[in-house]
Order: sequence, then C-alpha cells, then structure tokens
Amino acid sequence: PGTMSVQVSGARAIVLMVGADDIWRGRTAGLPQHLEHLAAALPKNVPLVWSGIPPTNDARLAAVEIQTNEVIQTLCAARAGCAYVDTWKLLMDEKGKPADELLLADGVHMSATGYRRWLRAIDYALHAIEQ
Repeated sequence: PGTMSVQVSGARAIVLMVGADDIWRGRTAGLPQHLEHLAAALPKNVPLVWSGIPPTNDARLAAVEIQTNEVIQTLCAARAGCAYVDTWKLLMDEKGKPADELLLADGVHMSATGYRRWLRAIDYALHAIEQ
C-alpha cells in the first residue's frame, strides 16, 4: 500500500474496481481490511470513482459480493471526492437477478452491453466529482 500513493500521485482521478477475483476464487478472508488499507493509501486530494463488484449468476457468491460492496460504499462515503458506482443497480433486472443481456454466458463477466452501461456510469460519476 505504501508505494501505491506514489504510483498514482500524478493522477487527475482514480477509477477503481477491486475484489471481484478474490471473491470469485474464494479468497475473502481479510478482504474488508485490505480495502480499508487500499483506501487509506490512495491520495486524498485525487477524485476517486470506486465501482462496486458486479453481480454474478452464482447465488453462492451474492452475500459476499453484497457485503463487500457495502464496505466499498462506506469507505467511499467517508472520503471527500469519492463517487460510488452501484453495479448491482446497473446490472440487475426487475426480478433482482443479473440481467442476461448484461452478462456473458459464463454468468460472471459483463457482455459488451453490460460494459457499455458500466462505463457510462463511471463516466457520469467521474464528471460529477470533477465539477
């Protein structure tokens, strides 16, 4: 974490989405603490767009994904100049399940349509915090 602030020190903004692979691989022990360390290591004067972890079609992961997104959202809310992108609102259908057209057949990765929707939300959040 200490070198991270050096690597992004010249950034005009940071866009971040981390933790998905850890969850998908079952490596969740200490994940909230890792996210806290990451948040503390990022320069406070640089705008941050922090994306939540996208939903998957694997119901076994949903609780961990939701809990991790709550941690991310809380960390972002505690930081000036941080916008949280709620991927669950972006990618869920009216039944509360990941929208089929927004994910690939593997049920994990976003489709081109899903990525476009996500990137529009990131772009919107980035412009909002840069105002």
